[in-house]
Amino acid sequence: MHVALNLKAKKNNKQHTISSFLTTKPVLYVCNVDESSAKTGNEYSKQIEKIATEEGAEAMVIAAKTEEDIASLDSYEDKQMFLEELGFGREWCESSYQ
Repeated sequence: MHVALNLKAKKNNKQHTISSFLTTKPVLYVCNVDESSAKTGNEYSKQIEKIATEEGAEAMVIAAKTEEDIASLDSYEDKQMFLEELGFGREWCESSYQ
């Protein structure tokens, strides 16, 4: 099913039609969860992941407060230690925060 958004604008007394096909734009659902759900998501993020899959879209889980805490740390080593305490492995730390 294609849905088109048509906007009509007047410029210099001429009417222009702008079409933007919503289905051609990529969609990313971002689910903000608490720290304890950062690794695996929660029941709500699982529902969104299912919807995204059905739509052919992408979904990702973030823990914004945890990201804020990590960003406030000064050294890579401190960030790595913090993430390891949360249960994220060294490989994850290296791929995300180097």
